[in-house]
Amino acid sequence: MQDEAYGASTVLTNLFIKKTTRKRESPEQRALDRLKSFNVGSANATLIESPTGEPQDLDLGRVLFFKSGGDVLVEDRSIFVTMPDGLTTENNGRLKAEGEILRLWFLYDRIPRVLDCQVLGRAHLTDYPDLNPASGTGYQIRPITEIIKQDKRNSLRFSHRPGGGALPVYPQILFDCFVTLTNLEFPSEGALSARIEEMKIKPYRRPKEKRSGTLFSGESLVGRFKDAMKGNLANDRTVHVSKPHFEEKLNKSVLLELGYSDVLGLSSQEVGRTLHIKKPIPSRTKDRRDPNYLVVGDTLVLHYGARSTFSGDSDYYQVVTEVARDGLENITIRPVAHETEEAGLRLPLIDFSVNGFRFGTSKEFVDYALPETARRMRLEEKAEALKERVFLFNFYPRTRFGREIDGYRPELPKQIPVLGQIVRSEIVWEDEEERTSGKFHTHGVQLMYDPAEYSSEKFAYDRWEIIRPFRENRYFKDVHKSLNGLIAYLEAQAKEAAGEE
Repeated sequence: MQDEAYGASTVLTNLFIKKTTRKRESPEQRALDRLKSFNVGSANATLIESPTGEPQDLDLGRVLFFKSGGDVLVEDRSIFVTMPDGLTTENNGRLKAEGEILRLWFLYDRIPRVLDCQVLGRAHLTDYPDLNPASGTGYQIRPITEIIKQDKRNSLRFSHRPGGGALPVYPQILFDCFVTLTNLEFPSEGALSARIEEMKIKPYRRPKEKRSGTLFSGESLVGRFKDAMKGNLANDRTVHVSKPHFEEKLNKSVLLELGYSDVLGLSSQEVGRTLHIKKPIPSRTKDRRDPNYLVVGDTLVLHYGARSTFSGDSDYYQVVTEVARDGLENITIRPVAHETEEAGLRLPLIDFSVNGFRFGTSKEFVDYALPETARRMRLEEKAEALKERVFLFNFYPRTRFGREIDGYRPELPKQIPVLGQIVRSEIVWEDEEERTSGKFHTHGVQLMYDPAEYSSEKFAYDRWEIIRPFRENRYFKDVHKSLNGLIAYLEAQAKEAAGEE
């Protein structure tokens, strides 16, 4: 009886004991804590919503985080930033500090991160020790989301080789991919440059014409071009035609894509200094004010592939030409300089999505991507060093669509250039616990910059603009839509066929 009474009293006592519960932090508080931990100095800012809730899309440039005593200033569940350096007299009224939503994006540990904040009002900071920047004038903003890491591809990944992912390989759209090293590096933290205007590349291999040192010969080039076309499959005896154009309203040079044209006269044994191609459809306009309209003397840039009879792989070229004769359906063009061969290192793609891709590594790539001083680094240090480099990736689409599914074919150029960052590297260790005798297996890339302007002197893109968070490269976005539609169609066809059985 005593034991029963003791047990009952214990139960009653426990009922009145206040249990300590772990208080959950809100996403906003976690964002503040992580910002204090990161202690970054700057971020890019984009206005994404007005005080009335209307969607906006305005790049404001870079903001600096106010710091006190060397740490990010946090007070009243808020942080404080300077006036964005991209505000101009034209768009200054768009940021009234009355509840707008800003998207801050920055690097930490060389990984892109995103944070949405609400503008509470203007700030005039005083009486803070060692305030930096010392002006104290800016905005008070409050996080409304967690800090989101942008190194993972949340969109659907399409396999590029068997076993490379959850989805089967769809041969209708595949890519040849080449990488070229640049002289630029990503910052370890803070804001990214919204535009890149000066960049040099370090080709993996020298172009053939520079190795040979021969003078330009139009007849020789036409002969090589025709041989390349004859070596291609019948469907690939085409060139992609582009036209350099200066947009006066935007005060910049661009490359107009005129599409693919069939090459004519390949059966002729005569080799001259000119080529004959079908006139691009957009150029068959009668409107002389249309930038796609062609006249004799216009410069056209051709991109094409040449299939190897031994390996089956294609090499890729660019040749600059001018219009020698303009017709209603056909045009005659004259090459004016040596063809330029793709000089990057070919990469084995594993999978791709709208904002990134994964490729298999090789000793050639690691030796090319890192300086000789990195050869003595530990593998983890090499992985960090790879994150620093800005790489130029050139994608060459290989599309195969039958008549029944041709409606799903996306409109893609022959070459898709983009600047990217390696955000993760997979390492395979012989001993996982000791982490010894390891080697790189794959690398994951985030697409970071799209071409913005084209140089009519270098015949290459020389200005680049950043791909903002939650945005995509437009060509990979089109590929994503196309493959999604194709998959739905093929699944419907399979179900229909199964039902008939």
